[in-house]
Amino acid sequence: MSANEAELRKRKEGDHTRRRGGFEMNLTCVEPQKHYFKALNSFLPNLVRFIESVSVEENVKQINDSLPSREQEHTYSTELFEFMIDWLRKNHVSDFA
Repeated sequence: MSANEAELRKRKEGDHTRRRGGFEMNLTCVEPQKHYFKALNSFLPNLVRFIESVSVEENVKQINDSLPSREQEHTYSTELFEFMIDWLRKNHVSDFA
């Protein structure tokens, strides 16, 4: 699920139930993570689904609608694993800052 930085900061300010000590560090991972997921989709289309964060109810519905009904062929794919390792070796968080 995704939400823009302004929305994430708004949620943080409105949530007094958690400290969110790693919030700023986690924000630095959002863009690199998006690039990683897009790379996974380039290797295996529709492996990762992007869901815009709307509401809890809508998010749950979208997630349930996108769940596969059976085990996927890539579940134990060494090719996918090797792609992930290679991509992570070549791309660093600082590349997306």
